[in-house]
Amino acid sequence: LSDDDGFLDNAMSFNGIGGDKPLAHYKMNDNLASTVVIDSGTGGNDLVSIADTSTMSTSGKINEALEFDGTDVYFIEGGDATSNIYQSGDHTFMVWAYMDITTNEQYIMDHFNWRFLTSGGKFKASIGRMNDAAGPTYSIAADSAFSTGTWYHLAMVYKPSAQQFLFYIDGIQQGATRDIGTNIIYTGYGSTASRHLKFGNSAHGSAIGMDGKVDDGRIYDKALTASDITSIYNNGLGTEQASDYVDLGANININSESDFSYGGWVKLASLREGGDRADQRIIIGGRNGDKEIGRAHV
Repeated sequence: LSDDDGFLDNAMSFNGIGGDKPLAHYKMNDNLASTVVIDSGTGGNDLVSIADTSTMSTSGKINEALEFDGTDVYFIEGGDATSNIYQSGDHTFMVWAYMDITTNEQYIMDHFNWRFLTSGGKFKASIGRMNDAAGPTYSIAADSAFSTGTWYHLAMVYKPSAQQFLFYIDGIQQGATRDIGTNIIYTGYGSTASRHLKFGNSAHGSAIGMDGKVDDGRIYDKALTASDITSIYNNGLGTEQASDYVDLGANININSESDFSYGGWVKLASLREGGDRADQRIIIGGRNGDKEIGRAHV
């Protein structure tokens, strides 16, 4: 559902998945003579880029993205506040990635104990240092190689509450769900620079800087479902909001009673006075048979 002329601006307000905004949300739209990379999530933990974002900004999957050149010159990282908060309990991590080369082991999004990277021409999700600094590592590689010059949506779910670790690319689960048993990510390092959240590089000794772009990095302090992840991937085709749910409020007209059905496709007469959007298609949740509108999934 495109919004090229802005007709949705006043008609829709976005909430988070299941009512929750991401704990961290880096839209990568920063394009200033500044090194600040804004966190639009609830945590408010802005990152710091090595160079002004105006020198890194480029066209993205959704609006703008930030680009890295494969060296230590360009990467972005968090401060002490990001050392441990993204590791304890169930979490979901995700980012759009665009690779310029297939060689090397490139780090895309890293928090020392969990990371997205490339290896052997494939994307890989990994969690490690379980229980203590020398604990086991669990990795899941993509089912197939990635192509350069293409955007991919990466998502990993760390779910110690169910002893699970999962990896998704473009909404499709990769490999098998890993059973991590009672192992949990070690959070006893304290506040050290090597454990800060990073995009485009890592504190690991063997880390290679990413040669490519990142967009719309998110961290949720909950384990999102496969359906949640697919919804975010699908909406990433055209929106950078925090959710797959839309609250339409009272700014909507339904053509007729028969056009409204719970969980079905309907046509909207308009989303503003004088608007002609009868061909827009949208899923509406509400009570069947009347015009009371709950949430809409676009």
